[in-house]
Amino acid sequence: MTQSRILSDYLADIARIRATGAGTGEISYYGALTGALNAAGEKLKSRVFCVPNLRNRGSGFPDMGLFVVPGHPYMGRTVTDRFGAGTAIVCEH
Repeated sequence: MTQSRILSDYLADIARIRATGAGTGEISYYGALTGALNAAGEKLKSRVFCVPNLRNRGSGFPDMGLFVVPGHPYMGRTVTDRFGAGTAIVCEH
């Protein structure tokens, strides 16, 4: 999937959710964002995937995190563990 396709699919998902008028704000769009991040993560040399609604690791509940795909040498480690604090946090309140 190309970068422009990832973006167009993401925007279409956002528009579809918004058009229902039934969304609950930010959280209703997590699925669309997760899909876009997963599609983009597939293109990286160290492929990553997105996990929304992470558990509290001592500083609150991050909305999302990016993790290295299973089978990779960094499997089980977050992108934060690999590249430093803050890297894996997409939306922290």
